[in-house]
Amino acid sequence: MLNAAVENRETTTTYGSSKTHTSLLQHFTGRLDNIEILYLKNWDRLIDLEASVSNKEITKSWLKSSFDLEKSTGTSISSLIFDEGTLHDDAQSIMPQALEFIIKCIKFASDVNTMPLNSSKFEVGNRVVLSTDGVSLRSVGEDDSATKKHKFGIARASVKSIDQYSIYVQVNHADFLRLSRFGKSKTSKGTPQMFRLDKEDFMSGTSTLRQNLMNLFTSEVASFSTKGGATQETMTNTMQRRQSIAPLLRRSIIHLDAPKFESTSLEGIFASAGASHLSNEFSDLNEDQKAAVYKVSHFFLQSLLH
Repeated sequence: MLNAAVENRETTTTYGSSKTHTSLLQHFTGRLDNIEILYLKNWDRLIDLEASVSNKEITKSWLKSSFDLEKSTGTSISSLIFDEGTLHDDAQSIMPQALEFIIKCIKFASDVNTMPLNSSKFEVGNRVVLSTDGVSLRSVGEDDSATKKHKFGIARASVKSIDQYSIYVQVNHADFLRLSRFGKSKTSKGTPQMFRLDKEDFMSGTSTLRQNLMNLFTSEVASFSTKGGATQETMTNTMQRRQSIAPLLRRSIIHLDAPKFESTSLEGIFASAGASHLSNEFSDLNEDQKAAVYKVSHFFLQSLLH
């Protein structure tokens, strides 16, 4: 509905129908004015441009040998095989609703000089791209037929755990089944299929940016009820929505409203047990410093509550 409001909030229709989504648009975007819609449009476009750059960055890494990148930059891991104990290619026996789909990747190379995986630049939470390994797009001596046997960017994943010789990655249900079939396949020489991991630093950053942008415009909005009545929310969700500071942030960030401060007593500033020891330090401040503390204390305490 935010995207619909950006395009045209008045004439948005369902696909293949003349029926408008007026109630949906009003529920999710009716509180937003034209300045806020324009802000959303501009920043969404900027994030698209950033994401476009990230896609080009990851393809650049495929122009180089994973082994060379592993040695020079630490942003790639070469010669990985899947632990078959973490694979499963039976779509009927595994439910897509499962919380996590984890694949264990083991370092296949026996080179004693290989850097331990937990000494590389890969960390828990990193976004990575998984490809088959064994050739780069510019490998010397490889003909076209050899290059075409390898697949780049077959799945995106996130790092869940890493130790000296193995790395665990989390993938979605569809990728889990596909990689399970890949991992159990053999090459023409009968050796295990090897894989490479490349860090995807830019994509994780743009995902966070886009999520923050969406939260700025939606975090205080309740779920929509098709029956026209109030939706059933848990008490926790209701309280979180009511305490959302998104409207205040939009006024401050988009409309550039000046912050407003309320007076706070000295007892209120140092009411919590963790801040009581600061009372003595506060007494040593000069008058201007004390005034500054009074001015920001209420805003700061309210921010902590939210």
